Amino acid sequence: MSLQCLISRTRRFLANTYQRSFFAPFRITPSVAVAWRMSASRAVIAALTPFVKAEEEYRRHLTKHNGSGITEEFAKNICNEHFRLTSHLAQLERMPSPPRPVRRLRTATEYLQQAFEQQGIEYHDLTGQEYHEGRLDFENIAVAEIDPSLTKPKIVVCENPVIFLHGKLIQTARGIVARPP
Repeated sequence: MSLQCLISRTRRFLANTYQRSFFAPFRITPSVAVAWRMSASRAVIAALTPFVKAEEEYRRHLTKHNGSGITEEFAKNICNEHFRLTSHLAQLERMPSPPRPVRRLRTATEYLQQAFEQQGIEYHDLTGQEYHEGRLDFENIAVAEIDPSLTKPKIVVCENPVIFLHGKLIQTARGIVARPP
């Protein structure tokens, strides 16, 4: 609906409303009609201002959160829960004959992983990777285990995954490192 149409409908509505409240009929003269149009357009602009401000606030919110509307806290929470779910599913899949719902859940978690990638969220389980003291994406949380079969330190348990939002590191992984003797 155009602004002119909205103004004319508003003018007709108000004229009919005021006509009922006055005892004598009245008409809007052309000079009054111009002033009426200006005041009606001001009223429409005043009515639309909160929506414009809300849209501007939403756009600022999007730019603040990397253009996706996803906050770092939300990305951390959803990735940590997805990581726990996939870890538990992996344990269930190791059973001799996993039940059918486990396979369905695995498919659902894969779809979620694709949705994360579309939104610019990545997370990685660092279990099995080599560890060195200067590594910035991993925090060792326990006393290192000694494993005679290793030649280099290795991450054996990952409690939390490393998480990236649009390529920016937002959470370091935490876990346990096994060391050679």
